[in-house]
Amino acid sequence: MSNISKLKFFSGKGSSTTPECIPEELKERLSLYQLFAKLYENHGSLLEQILKSENLSLTPMNLAQSYYIQAVIDGEAVYVTTNLCGKSQSLRQSQNTWTIGRDRNSGININNKYVSRHHAAIRYVKQEGDFYESSTGINTNGVFYLLDFNSTNGTYINGEQIYLPTKLEEGDIIRIGNITFSFFINHSCSVLPTVAIELLMQLVPKTDDITVHNNKAKKLYQYYKNKTKTRKLENRELIQEEIKDEKVARMKTFEEQLSQEWKSDVLDRFYSKQVTKSPVINS
Repeated sequence: MSNISKLKFFSGKGSSTTPECIPEELKERLSLYQLFAKLYENHGSLLEQILKSENLSLTPMNLAQSYYIQAVIDGEAVYVTTNLCGKSQSLRQSQNTWTIGRDRNSGININNKYVSRHHAAIRYVKQEGDFYESSTGINTNGVFYLLDFNSTNGTYINGEQIYLPTKLEEGDIIRIGNITFSFFINHSCSVLPTVAIELLMQLVPKTDDITVHNNKAKKLYQYYKNKTKTRKLENRELIQEEIKDEKVARMKTFEEQLSQEWKSDVLDRFYSKQVTKSPVINS
């Protein structure tokens, strides 16, 4: 890369190419390229880190879904809600410390190759003089901190890498590996006023709609009921026909056997009579 910055454009012997013949747009591109090459020579590592961060922030995973961590302070109870583990879920931790990493035992497990096994953690610290006002439900002095566990790809808050525990504020953008998510803090819970009756009435189905729905349900029930009866009758008639056919077949078989026995008996009687009537010839 450093050799590129040393390239000089000149016209060869017998060539008609002159600096005046180069278009202005091409000149601008060449000067920008030379500036980039010079910057890479003097600050190569910094430029590579910038390009790497830019590429990581534009990965499909970040563009496809918006991730978040919602910290909730509900009186004396403190927990976080997040969708970094997949589905949104609330996570409580007795030490008010939520570890983040690729390790399965992490409080917030992120299965991503750019995330270290033990990457970072969010910790809630209840400072001295914390005041909880029961009438408003506001906890005033609790603070959430983000700290990095010397991870490979670093931890960033609003684009700046952190090395020490850093206080989190409402709306901070956090990047861990190539995962970017928003951080929110819920300090209070308000009770909303009741909904007006006229608005609630619009949410209740009208009587006509209920009647139509019930009529449709009854018709559908009667249809399947009649269909079931028809099937039962058809099955009963089919069984009766099979029994009738079987009886007829048995009768035919019996008649055939009876006629054969009757014929045999008649022949036997005929031959016996013939033998009795025939004269005896004396020698």
